[in-house]
Amino acid sequence: KLRHDFNNQLITVYHLAEQGELQQVRALLDGIQTDVAGTSEYNYCGNSVVNAVLDEKAAVCLARGISLKIELDMGEEPAIQPVHLCSIFSNLMDNAIRAADQLPEAERFITVKASRKEDYLHIKVENSALEENKGNSRQRKGYGQEILRDIALCYCGEFLTDWKDGVYRAMLSLTVTQ
Repeated sequence: KLRHDFNNQLITVYHLAEQGELQQVRALLDGIQTDVAGTSEYNYCGNSVVNAVLDEKAAVCLARGISLKIELDMGEEPAIQPVHLCSIFSNLMDNAIRAADQLPEAERFITVKASRKEDYLHIKVENSALEENKGNSRQRKGYGQEILRDIALCYCGEFLTDWKDGVYRAMLSLTVTQ
């Protein structure tokens, strides 16, 4: 979409330049520069997969009025397959967004933390959530959590969850040495 708009704007710039309309050329180029700058992904860490997932989820949080705080210190590139990193952060964020979205806007929050300590990568997502109701048959089947448990097993790690005082915590620890 951006490329299509950019091509049309570029044709217009050439046309305006040929007509000597330099002030309009500058104004249009300034607008293009602003549009392109607004599309850059935010670097939360040194991993492009994690950055892309969190960039998308941050936009969802913004649209839904969910306060989002991200603190990542993952060190060097972890020895985790990109598809697994995508699944980890996508599932954690999707679950957190779904839970936080059930609360009044003023109470919605998500905190994402990841840190590397020695041979382990620790990832923790906390979010506002109503008390777990495991007896509710209308709840989702929990495939995201099954995926997270399976990924944890692949990396000799563990996946744990906890709910207390309106805060849901999902914690994943993975071995990152090969």
